[in-house]
Amino acid sequence: MALFISVIARYPPVHVSCIGQSTGHAWSNECAAKQSNLRTNYLKMDIVMNQDERIEQFRKMAQANPDDDLAHFALGQALADAGRPAEAVNVLRHVLKINPGYSRAYVVLGDSQIITEDVDGAIETFQSGYAAAMSRGDLMPGLEMKQKLADLGETVSADAILQAAVDDVDIADEREPGPGEMRCARTKKIGKVMTDAPFADEVGQWIVQNISAESWDDWMEMSIKLINELRLDLGDTDAQRIYDEHMRDFLGVPTALFPAPVDDEDDTDDDATGDD
Repeated sequence: MALFISVIARYPPVHVSCIGQSTGHAWSNECAAKQSNLRTNYLKMDIVMNQDERIEQFRKMAQANPDDDLAHFALGQALADAGRPAEAVNVLRHVLKINPGYSRAYVVLGDSQIITEDVDGAIETFQSGYAAAMSRGDLMPGLEMKQKLADLGETVSADAILQAAVDDVDIADEREPGPGEMRCARTKKIGKVMTDAPFADEVGQWIVQNISAESWDDWMEMSIKLINELRLDLGDTDAQRIYDEHMRDFLGVPTALFPAPVDDEDDTDDDATGDD
């Protein structure tokens, strides 16, 4: 009897009714199912305990460092992973108060808002997050949020992009531009005038008249990330369209300056003139 009890204590996933009864195919299947269910329950208990322990660890870390955006984000992410989105929303909002440029916090916050059925709040979060990410060169979180907006039937808001640029304005940079300088339409900061238009069309003219050399350099750096991470072949028209779309969003170029996309021609004439 003592041996029987010790076996149960050491291997709790093994069901009691399975001990010493190993004959009969139908019975073995039932026994295996019981073992599987019990093992799954124990694993779930272990995961929940681990999640709770992680959350408490991160909570203590955040409480000890109230101005540490990373500590609070770790707590918010852990809450989201544990299926506690309402709590995650409160923590992640605090992260963005500490650091409005924390791109991943926007992503997790928006996802948590969707789970709590606050779709309008999620759209606003993704709009602000996309603008903040792109203005800081965080390409992948920006693209992820743009796709999430598309999945919700929304497009990127030009107002959100503009607001992100305004929020970055240096208060001390309120002087008038000097010779060879301009106030950039993207950043609202004073920068150098570009020496030449980057393109020989209306888009190029708008850029040279409204975008500083510093902002153009920022786009050149961002465009390298875009080409490499999305593996764009700029000899392909679809890749060119994607490139132009992100350049337009990043620099704030008016959409009207870009040519309208051309759809493939339908073979309607051939159908109309077909033999009866």
